[in-house]
Amino acid sequence: MANELEKALYALIWDNPLLANMASSMSRITDPKILKGLPSFAAITARDGKVSMFINLEAFSLFDISGQKAVLSHEMQHILRDHIFRRGSRDPKMCNIAEDLSINCTLKHLSLVELETENIVKLQQIMDMQFNFIPGQIKTDDKGVTRYRMLMLPEDFGFNDNLSAEEYYELLKEAGYGKGGKKIKVTFIKGDGSQGQKEIDIDKLLNNQDVPELEELTKEGINTDLLKEELKSVVKKAVEKCQSEGQGNISAELQELINKLLTVKINWKSVLRNFIQNATRFFLKRTTKRPNKRFTDFILPSQKNDPKLSVLTILDGSGSVSDRESSEFFAQLDSMLTQGIEIDYVIGDSEIKMEPKKYTKNTKMEKTYGGTDENAWINFADKKDYDISIVLTDGEFYSTTQKPKKPMLWVITRKESFERIPKYLKKVLMEIKDGKY
Repeated sequence: MANELEKALYALIWDNPLLANMASSMSRITDPKILKGLPSFAAITARDGKVSMFINLEAFSLFDISGQKAVLSHEMQHILRDHIFRRGSRDPKMCNIAEDLSINCTLKHLSLVELETENIVKLQQIMDMQFNFIPGQIKTDDKGVTRYRMLMLPEDFGFNDNLSAEEYYELLKEAGYGKGGKKIKVTFIKGDGSQGQKEIDIDKLLNNQDVPELEELTKEGINTDLLKEELKSVVKKAVEKCQSEGQGNISAELQELINKLLTVKINWKSVLRNFIQNATRFFLKRTTKRPNKRFTDFILPSQKNDPKLSVLTILDGSGSVSDRESSEFFAQLDSMLTQGIEIDYVIGDSEIKMEPKKYTKNTKMEKTYGGTDENAWINFADKKDYDISIVLTDGEFYSTTQKPKKPMLWVITRKESFERIPKYLKKVLMEIKDGKY
């Protein structure tokens, strides 16, 4: 049976070398005792703090080569789509179905397999009895050829193709799955070779499912950050192998998934806070506001850290920074005020005409709707007596940007502009995700 797996990996290289390289490098577990209770014939899961591919060779060997490639491709896409780590607080059992739907509609060309009736019956028995999961459908094409559709598709639930796992999850919830009594019809092969139909109770299957990867990830001592890096390493090495061995181009769809997975997402608020903390100078200040903790009978001066930092904030007044973006930025400045940090601000466009004003929690964004000259802003900041400067802008400027003489952080609101801004400027992108910053 192990040979079946190696043959499938070799065959997948010709169809999709990236996924084949990923699957080849994964730790694989095939012990039937360990696989007991797994909610499918294969899965990407965490065991003993290590990510592995579990695969049931008994079921796997019953598929033809097309079906075997579909199984491997499906599991590798779970990694590329970061499904294990993006569930959040959602129901993990319903997430399993939603994630499968988001993948399977991209594998339709592999999902219809021609099998002997005997093998179809065996597969159905394995799926029903061992895994408590949705069995494959029986489909007959226009020429009368009967095939086993091994993958559950969005059409089974009345959904459209090519949606994200999160979108399918919400559709399942809206349709009432998880609340009891929801069923779908499937066609199956009876023991005598004839076809029959039955209804599958989705909610019963959801309740019976085990989700081993979630159980492992919630164990005390499991470092999910290390597991994430391990999965990213699998993808990176697979990409490098494709490139070094000239195994062909990676499809645009998979490349987009790779970019999303491997791109380091930086929280702009954290960058801003670190920028402030690194620049803050602390002085010991003596005070009599509260008694010294070392003495109970006498009121003596105490000591506390007194932060000293003067900040110039330059706000892009061209009108391209939205009210929402400026509001989020001001919220961070308000937090800085509570730390005793002195903040002044100016409005910049093609030049800075005003003298700095004191920033308060009542400050509002002013728009001049002029042009944008970042060099004028840098010159202005360099001439003023401030410790650091922070710039809020969409980054839409095209002149050659000079290097500031003093520490300056650029908070950029537009991704396209962010990529064009020189790397020698300290910059961070203010990104919106799921409607939040």
